[in-house]
Amino acid sequence: MKRILSLLAVCAICCTPVFAQEADPESNVPQVSVIARFDYPVIPYLYTLVEGDLGELFSYSISNHWVSDEPTTPELYQNTWRADVLNWCDWANVSLNLGNWSFTVGKDIIAIGSFEIDQYDWDSYWEINSSFWNNAQVYQWGGKLTYATPSESNAFTLQATSSPFNYKPFDQKLLSYAAMWTGDFDIYRSLWSVNLMEYGKGKGENIKLFGSGNQLDVTDWLTLGLDYILALYDGASSHTFAYTADFHISDHFDFLVKGGCEAGGLPDFDMPYERGYIGGALQYYPLADSQDLRLHALACYDTIEGPLFSGGITYNLNLTNLFTR
Repeated sequence: MKRILSLLAVCAICCTPVFAQEADPESNVPQVSVIARFDYPVIPYLYTLVEGDLGELFSYSISNHWVSDEPTTPELYQNTWRADVLNWCDWANVSLNLGNWSFTVGKDIIAIGSFEIDQYDWDSYWEINSSFWNNAQVYQWGGKLTYATPSESNAFTLQATSSPFNYKPFDQKLLSYAAMWTGDFDIYRSLWSVNLMEYGKGKGENIKLFGSGNQLDVTDWLTLGLDYILALYDGASSHTFAYTADFHISDHFDFLVKGGCEAGGLPDFDMPYERGYIGGALQYYPLADSQDLRLHALACYDTIEGPLFSGGITYNLNLTNLFTR
């Protein structure tokens, strides 16, 4: 009974902004999306995303993960108050926006310099994602302060959250700290960070990270990406590279080539000592002037898992647009 009541309480918190809107239909109507993804040969995934404004100064973002394969759907709810594994609430936060400054509190993604980590989960492919993406629990409770330059080409963020090595948020008083630079310079975009994650309260019981995410629009039809994460811990180091080539074939077709290599491992995140992988995903968007519906076919080779194949469909249904037309 306590678990049920706790779950209902969290649901109420996450849904409050939707019902707290003012009457102004132009500025305060929440954007509500339901994202369904079906991959063969695994079970479906179901997400919701709710975003909007509360007056002129506040904004919010809530992402929920209702159906899953790994962890299983029952485990999503059993893990409700866990910090070290995924649960049904990916993030739920509120931001105070004052000119070029913003202050965000709630559950959020840890600011790590990686476009792979920054991408929405429902748009990503776990088969050709790094072991860091597949194993590190990057959704944590905390706060961050961000300053964007007047041109909005640069943004600088300082963040403090619960460490992913807590069993429950803050229960072991383990913290994670981040400083991130975000850049957007027409054809080049960047996410660079330095991070510290505590896994104990003793001297040196932490993981130091450097993340460098980079994207370059070479032409209108080709975008290249390179992510690098360096982890230092207990006198050892881990290196994670992920590289992408995204070919924009037409308004309806993309072909994504992605690979990576890893060395050093991170035992605390169950990451292998060495791994390499490369694959390709053909993505088809059948709707005119929209990428809400995507069909994909993927093939890859992983030095640990061997050859992998999958296919599926993802549909992003914006309920706000549907009911306000």
